[in-house]
Amino acid sequence: QLPAKLYEYLRAGRPTFGIVPRDGAADRWIREHRSGVSVDSAAPDRWAPELRGFLDSLADYRAPSAEPFYRRTLTGRLAAILDGVRR
Repeated sequence: QLPAKLYEYLRAGRPTFGIVPRDGAADRWIREHRSGVSVDSAAPDRWAPELRGFLDSLADYRAPSAEPFYRRTLTGRLAAILDGVRR
């Protein structure tokens, strides 16, 4: 499950710098979508260097669309699933 804060960043349409547990949901999501940088929360010595690199290369990251997480989209997906179960 993604942290609620990540949805806020998605909605803002900006690249994300996350200090998160390695291999957690947020870490995987940020990496898979190339939406920013995630740094292991257990490695504080890496935070500052990674932040500097992130700021220097902001143009390399893309903020994915938040549309898949809109209530209307999620409701539509749920309705399709329920329709499939009903048949």
